[in-house]
Amino acid sequence: MYFLSDRSLKTTVVSPWGARQPEPHFDRPVKIYEIALVPGLRSAFLPADELHPDPPPKSDDKSEPKTAEGNAPAAKGTSATGSSTATGKTPVVRIDFGGLQSRLAEVPVAPGNYDHLQITNKRLCWQDASDDAPRKLALKCLEIANKGDEVETVASDIKDFEISLDRKKLLVAKDHSFYIVDSDIKAAGFSDQKLLDKSAVNLANWSFFTNPRADFRGAAYFWMRGVWSAITSTTATCRGWTGTPCARAIFPWWIGCRTGKN
Repeated sequence: MYFLSDRSLKTTVVSPWGARQPEPHFDRPVKIYEIALVPGLRSAFLPADELHPDPPPKSDDKSEPKTAEGNAPAAKGTSATGSSTATGKTPVVRIDFGGLQSRLAEVPVAPGNYDHLQITNKRLCWQDASDDAPRKLALKCLEIANKGDEVETVASDIKDFEISLDRKKLLVAKDHSFYIVDSDIKAAGFSDQKLLDKSAVNLANWSFFTNPRADFRGAAYFWMRGVWSAITSTTATCRGWTGTPCARAIFPWWIGCRTGKN
């Protein structure tokens, strides 16, 4: 399991003495962590050694057993047409809480202003905010492997992003457009304008229905409902006015209880 945590508390203010008595400013405090839910799981970012060598590369020239029709049998969990057979079962998540804190490890990523951490089948993706005002967001990703890959800035100056449930597609909001691309897209993909034009979501034919009269009527109804609840509240009783509900003004703000002779 991967998560974000504010644990890099290094202030950029070197001294409390100075103009306007500056307070500590913690820039880039968020780090990415991983934790094994059960014992024995090894981090995918650890380098290979004599006890844990890299798996051999998969060869594509291996012959598969064929059926009577001469076709290779369908893979397990799929039908002959290639579609997955839905089992309808929820995957079981097992957590061993014994020694859970000892299985915590840092992901080899420098601290930053991170948010919205998500995972695909092959890499981690998150938002990194700059320290400027207004802040600019960048989409960054890291391969889940021990190849020593660096963090890649897939897209800059985005508004938000979302990964699909099957972890194969990526929705990115950038400028005034939405783009649906493959989840393993590289930075070169977002610099290709032809690819962006093909993956852009066409919103030209979208339309929305609205009824201002019904909207204002519903807003006024809920507003008056809240005002009436405040006026008739038996828990808000004015001082000196025992047993009388507190006289609240029917304005958006609270005026408070009337006290004393005033």
